[in-house]
Amino acid sequence: MQFVQVGEFNRMNGATVVYDVESVSAYSFAGSTWIGYDDEISATIKIGFAQALGLRGYFFWALSYDDEWKISTQVARAWIRND
Repeated sequence: MQFVQVGEFNRMNGATVVYDVESVSAYSFAGSTWIGYDDEISATIKIGFAQALGLRGYFFWALSYDDEWKISTQVARAWIRND
């Protein structure tokens, strides 16, 4: 499922959106449907973790599916700010 589709699902179904600190990820649920994903917050935290390990880059799956570049813009700012 594309990130833009997650946003559509959330809006159309009045889904509950939860950020899970333990797994460093977000999930949404409505009725019997549950969707787990990375959002701007989780991706930013993972960038900080990668930098703390001394990694010199990161990989984000299916960047072209980002909704209006929300995640990629946020993580680019985080990478530059922390580099």
